[in-house]
Amino acid sequence: MRIGLVTFFTLLSAACGRSELFEYPEVRQTPDMGASSPDAGRPHVSTGCDALPRFVLGNAEVISTDHLGYNKICGAGVSDGEGGIALPVYQIATISSTTLFLSPAPGTLTQVDADSMIPFGQPSGFMGIDMPTNWIQFKLRAVDHSGALVLDELVSSNPSARSVDPLGGIVVAEGQYGGPPTIVEKYSAQGQPRWSAAVDVDLQLLATDLNGSTLALSVPGEGPVGYWFGPAGEIGPTLAGPTLNLVSDWALRVGGGFFLAIPGDGGVEWTASVSHRDTAVHPAPAWLASRPNTRVFPIFGGAAYAIVPRAGTAPVPCEQTVTIVDADGNVCGQMSLGSPMSTCIPGEVMVGIDGSIIQTGPRDLDDCTSGGSCTCTWRVWRGALE
Repeated sequence: MRIGLVTFFTLLSAACGRSELFEYPEVRQTPDMGASSPDAGRPHVSTGCDALPRFVLGNAEVISTDHLGYNKICGAGVSDGEGGIALPVYQIATISSTTLFLSPAPGTLTQVDADSMIPFGQPSGFMGIDMPTNWIQFKLRAVDHSGALVLDELVSSNPSARSVDPLGGIVVAEGQYGGPPTIVEKYSAQGQPRWSAAVDVDLQLLATDLNGSTLALSVPGEGPVGYWFGPAGEIGPTLAGPTLNLVSDWALRVGGGFFLAIPGDGGVEWTASVSHRDTAVHPAPAWLASRPNTRVFPIFGGAAYAIVPRAGTAPVPCEQTVTIVDADGNVCGQMSLGSPMSTCIPGEVMVGIDGSIIQTGPRDLDDCTSGGSCTCTWRVWRGALE
């Protein structure tokens, strides 16, 4: 891992909410979060929206990269619990990455080259599993806000799944050559082993909830089974459901547990909900099931959710909107993040653990897959939904 000051990256303090590459219109939001806005002539109905804080989404910090070459992908940004930002760029051909680290104090930007670490936000700094080009020695790595290495430890020769713990640390599933058992291990934010357990199936997905319990889902062919592990590694109840081995993504549920998504005709569809250490799968709430191809993030200390669109795979209307709902799914307001064009292949919008909103620029403007130089652009609203 090499750490150095960035020379070909520019940090733009976007006083007008625009970058040197393309202009975004003014951010629009309606209503202010926490403001009551009943329809004209209709009585106000009290919801969880009333308790949410008011805020105005201010100007974004705009971070741009230039002349990176080709066969690269501008990755989704993440934040840690102290306002640090990590912005990865992935090299397709060589399984490597370059990550920009933006410190909590605006104006300090550092470039770090690594094998292929996908950064996960921690209460302080970032963690991830670094997959080397030889596919043999996988390492658990932790870095601070500047990308400086604070942990570099061999953890697995064959990790089949991993999950960040929202309370700090990471959980890794290590498959065995020749088949089960699969070893599930938890590491603290300092890289210390916390617990280890084994299950007699191959695993495809790990998820750790807001209570520190981990759900492990089996691969197709092993039966639709999920296994719960408590915060101390104790093996809990088994979760059963007809589509568990089709799950491709998950989102944290306020109070513990998860929303589960599977691939569908319309893209990624939210189909199921499981509460903390649940033994049965329940249908996803209607407010979420009606919003396919989205990501969901708990915000405001668990009082609400932010719903954002997923990155696109084909040209669509380019404008991206953040929808705020209370814990029961009542819509409290929406914010348009603006768009530099009418149609595009949208990039990801992520909400970090500190409430920061991070928007990756349109893929057809930013990605570098067809040769020549390229540019990646992110816009960051720090702590907007904290």
